[in-house]
Amino acid sequence: MRFLEQIRRQRLAAVAASGILAAMLLAPTLLLLVVDGWGPRLSALAAAYQVVAAVAAAGALVVVALALSAQGKQAEAAQRTAIRASQIEILSIAMNDPATYLVCFGLSDNPENRTRFKRQAYTTMLLRRTLDLYRMRCMEEKTIRAEILRPLFSTGFGLQYWEQNRTL
Repeated sequence: MRFLEQIRRQRLAAVAASGILAAMLLAPTLLLLVVDGWGPRLSALAAAYQVVAAVAAAGALVVVALALSAQGKQAEAAQRTAIRASQIEILSIAMNDPATYLVCFGLSDNPENRTRFKRQAYTTMLLRRTLDLYRMRCMEEKTIRAEILRPLFSTGFGLQYWEQNRTL
């Protein structure tokens, strides 16, 4: 939701900046056509436009810097998403055939280890997804605490998981 609001604000700012730029470019011509006697005063007007052009150039530089910063954040988010997708794929493969892949995680193949592995893999994926949503500002901390962390860590499994895996 916030992302869409940012896009709307950026579009509105771009339209406003375009309107101001168009007015600045057309004003001398309109003054020359509409008002008599402006011919000699155009040199003074040109000097004033140099200052305005410098301010507009500085503003454009700020806009470019902000756009590059936003683009960098988007690239980082895309990279993080790609990494998470590959991690999910690897864990999904192991969860679908734990008898084959438990040994890769240092576990022997028995029903208890299968269940424990599936729970740990699911919990890891859930917490990483939640962390990504928080970093992208798509989910607030109080929502995460109430809807995900409180139910998870109110169980013995959740507490045991946290003791073993304190980092994501």
